[in-house]
Amino acid sequence: MAKNYQQVIDANDIAGFEEALSAAHAQTEKLMNTLPKNDTRGMRIREIKEVFAYACDFLRKRSAERTVVHGVLERLYPGFDLDSPDLELLPQEMLVELIDDYLEVYNVVRMNLSGCSYVLFNVKSEKIRNAYVLPFLRRTFEQEGFGKKVAEICENVRWCSKTPETVKEVEALVEQYRPLQAGAAAPEFVLENRKGESVKLSGFKGKHVFIGVFSVGMDENEAISRFMDLPDEYNNTDRFVYLCVCLGKADAREAWRKQVDEKAGKVDFLFCDVERCSFVRDYCISRLPRYVFVNKDGSVRNAWYIAPGMPEFSYQFGDKKTLNLLDMLK
Repeated sequence: MAKNYQQVIDANDIAGFEEALSAAHAQTEKLMNTLPKNDTRGMRIREIKEVFAYACDFLRKRSAERTVVHGVLERLYPGFDLDSPDLELLPQEMLVELIDDYLEVYNVVRMNLSGCSYVLFNVKSEKIRNAYVLPFLRRTFEQEGFGKKVAEICENVRWCSKTPETVKEVEALVEQYRPLQAGAAAPEFVLENRKGESVKLSGFKGKHVFIGVFSVGMDENEAISRFMDLPDEYNNTDRFVYLCVCLGKADAREAWRKQVDEKAGKVDFLFCDVERCSFVRDYCISRLPRYVFVNKDGSVRNAWYIAPGMPEFSYQFGDKKTLNLLDMLK
């Protein structure tokens, strides 16, 4: 009896890999012969989706066998590529997974060509293009903002898309996020601190401003604790201002003030009424926490800055304070 996919992957067995795929393919063929003709296409593309997923798992263990795996797949599914109209039969999540696996198996994301651009230039179906590219763009804008990578994909959408609604949505995303690209003037804001005083971003000209954005309900969260430790961790308080912006509804303000009064220190806490302040809209806040780095001239350095605690953070942020001997011995 042939081994199953996972046994083959765990055993790192290229011969067993081909045997398992061939046996599964033969079983599917038998089943398809009993189905109405209209159902066979849907079953076939689901089989292909599953096989490509296992091919990816196998290649991650034996990258040197890539051409052998290609040969097996091309023998089982001659002529299959992402331009197959049968991909339209898959639910969106499965469609995206199959495309991602195909791109990895054939190693087509190279020479600085993104997977989205590959799909835009090599797939004729607008349904498949939109199902793959639009969710990627929405997610990337939310996570990274408007940068070089996403700008190139947006330009390729303008070149390739035949759906006016798609182009219109992409243009709206660019218009929304482009004001926060590196080098642009950081949007002004006026927020109330824990003492009830108004704090303006423009009041800190001449100093870098590092902003952590959190929910008012995250008062004991590790992310806030890491943010509050930054002034004591780095030698830059003469050049940096640290602002902790807490998002919540107006009725949460008093409870928030009592909580943050106990945290008084080198970080200034600001309250943002999410129903009245423009801060959330101007800074495109959709995921928390967020970190915004504003240069001393008031321009955006990075509106989606790396989180404190990540390995790369200290390389870009500044000089850490030198540990004393007792700290080193702990």
